[in-house]
Amino acid sequence: MNSIKTYLNSLGRATRVLILAIAVVIVGAGVTQAATTISTNISTGGTLSVTGLATFLGGATTTSITLLSGDTITNASASSTVLSGRLTSNLLTVSGAATLSSTLGVTGLATFLGGASTTQFTLLSGDTIKNASASSTVISGALQTTGGFTGTTGTFSSTLGITGLATFLGGASTTQFTLLSGDTIKNASASSTALSGSLTVGGGTGSATLTVTNTANATSTATVGCVVTTATSSATSIRLMFNTQATTTTLNGNTVQGVVLWAYGSSCAN
Repeated sequence: MNSIKTYLNSLGRATRVLILAIAVVIVGAGVTQAATTISTNISTGGTLSVTGLATFLGGATTTSITLLSGDTITNASASSTVLSGRLTSNLLTVSGAATLSSTLGVTGLATFLGGASTTQFTLLSGDTIKNASASSTVISGALQTTGGFTGTTGTFSSTLGITGLATFLGGASTTQFTLLSGDTIKNASASSTALSGSLTVGGGTGSATLTVTNTANATSTATVGCVVTTATSSATSIRLMFNTQATTTTLNGNTVQGVVLWAYGSSCAN
């Protein structure tokens, strides 16, 4: 040590200042470029600024970072990170499974891709929207829409109520409605509608009228097996019967044959 001091004293003042400056530069460069490891705790009363990458290695099983507001980011395990407060992000990308214990609000477009064969959304009321297959979506509750329905096929397990105009277009040559009792209304062609059961007009306290309309110079035809009529609901039934006879005559320019008989009673037997 004394030899070094004697050697430095033998140098000029300018030389000693130059050697000291070079040493400071070398030591400073080493401190700046090399990593520093601190094996014990470190506390700072001011701000800790890191301009490069910072890696926090927790010595315990859980690493937790406490933010300025008091919220924490905790790495509970190798694949689980817990944020105690609200997360606000312009873009959130999650490659694995994610569970939110509070409400997820999305103001933009949200596309949910189900990794399993079935994707299901549980609504606030408990009803569910389930994509059972690639072409089948099931809603557990009642569906109300202010617009229209557009699609190919649809099956309703409950009652379909329509308050507006409903137009049913049959894809086949025949459109058929099956009523609750099993009777059917069938549109066999463009000008033919068949009712499988009996047709009752009225039934209430007021009068009812069955009108068969036609265009000018056209006729309407009613084909029935037996006609039973009464003046009122309490009057004796009157039946109208048609019978043939050998003599023919002309009526309104047409040849006619037969007689028309009125008889009392509801039976159409001769």
